[in-house]
Amino acid sequence: ICKIKKEYMKGTLDEKNMYTLDVIDKIKCLNPPGRFLKQDITRARRSWYELSEKDTYVKTRQALVKKVGQQNNHHKSTGLATGIELPHDHDVISGKRKYSN
Repeated sequence: ICKIKKEYMKGTLDEKNMYTLDVIDKIKCLNPPGRFLKQDITRARRSWYELSEKDTYVKTRQALVKKVGQQNNHHKSTGLATGIELPHDHDVISGKRKYSN
């Protein structure tokens, strides 16, 4: 996520949406697939549950906006992805995705 933040912050609303969805897709396409979880602290066993698509989107956008120094002070129940890079089909200069037919 840290590598995408600078591009995200400079992007238009449409580009920010694209970056957010790209990060979510990259995490879900990991082997094994990554999931977006939250701990239910209202239960005695403090079980974990998977976030909805909407909550996943919101949390990913929050992670992209959050300053680098703030990441380490985040709640223990929420982790930030590392090692996420721009997709290979992304043109950094134009900020557009290259699609091939």
